[in-house]
Parts: sequence; C-alpha cells; structure tokens
Amino acid sequence: KRAYSIGCSSDPSIPGFETLKELFDFSVLEFQAVQSGQPIREPPYIYFLCPDTIYKPDEEGYYILPLLDETYYFCGSDGSSKNNCIIDGGFTQAQITPSHVEGYVKHITGFFGIMFQGSNFVSIRAESSNEEMTSFSDCHWTGNTGFATAWSLYAPPPTPSPTSSPTNATVNSVDTVTNGTDRSRFLFNENDIISMSLVFTDCTFSVSHFCCGEPKKDETVFGLSH
Repeated sequence: KRAYSIGCSSDPSIPGFETLKELFDFSVLEFQAVQSGQPIREPPYIYFLCPDTIYKPDEEGYYILPLLDETYYFCGSDGSSKNNCIIDGGFTQAQITPSHVEGYVKHITGFFGIMFQGSNFVSIRAESSNEEMTSFSDCHWTGNTGFATAWSLYAPPPTPSPTSSPTNATVNSVDTVTNGTDRSRFLFNENDIISMSLVFTDCTFSVSHFCCGEPKKDETVFGLSH
C-alpha cells in the first residue's frame, strides 16, 4: 500500500516507472501533497524501477532526485540487481539535496539493486547536511568516465531561505571506504562541518576514473575507482 507505480508495459503486474520523467513527475506530485499537508500516502516512499529497463538521463533530461524523507528506489519488486535496471549515461544520474521546506528535514534515502553506468561527470551528487544519509545496497557502477563516481558536499539543513547555496570548504580528512556498512563522511575545516553520509553495502565499482585532474579547493570529491 505504501508503494506507488504506474506499471511496466511489459507486465503491468510489475510495479515500476518506465521513464525518469514519470518518476520525477510523481515525486514532485507527492512532495507538493506533503507540503500542503495532504499527503497521498504515509512514508516510507517506495519507488520501483522496471526490470530489464535502461534509463537515459541525457535523452530524457531527467535524473533521480529524492524530494522526501524516507524515499527508497527499488530495481524490480525486490530491489535486486538481477532485475537489470540500468541508469545509462548522463551528466548526473542521481542527486541528493536537502529539503528546502522549513521544518521538514530529510534524513535517509536508499537505492537497492540499481546499475549505474557511463556517467560523464558525477554519477551520484550528494549535497546535504550531516543530518542526512543515503545508502546503496547491491548497486553497481561501471564505465563512469567523468569527474568522480560520487561527490559529497555540505549543504545546510532547511532554513527560511530556500535559495541558500552549498557551503564551500576545504577537506580536512576523509574516512576510508570499504565495501561494507562503513559511513563515508567528509570533514571540513570551515566550522568543523561534516557533510552527509554515504553507505555502500554489497556494491561494486569498476572501470571508473577521473577525467579532469585535481579538484579545486572548494570541491569535495569522493572518487570511487577500481
């Protein structure tokens, strides 16, 4: 009852969105409903991607953008990479941002069983505060030839001003990331700010590399390569 879908054309009984636009449009609809105080459903907000489907951010002009707390993306009904949901190409394939609604804080987002390939800039762009965490389970990256596979940058939690921009700071230290449940956090010199957390479980990274040299001082790059 908590999962919404419009159905996959190959089999309407399989819940899922066939395009990134469909996924984005309904995400916006749900966000507006929650903002108005009349939510369509209670959290968690589960969205299914269609099995054996390739999503093209470059062609569609959309990428995955979680708008609500407790938003989870499943490949197929069970969130397994065996279902073959592929995000192929694109400047960015998924972006995590803080809520811009005062008093509404996002804490967690999750991705299950999704394949990310061929990003030409940053596959996962994570810009939020240390109040938020994004987890990836059984997700796999390959052929990313852009700036980095994942990029974590501090952005402030909700304030009355929705136009506040991410804080620029210099990296002080970065925790080692392993293929487990370790949290990868970035500690900044500026006010000892810690960015959001990224958690990877049973994920793989292959044929991923940097194209553009060393990052600038105001850029925090989480480069996962194998």
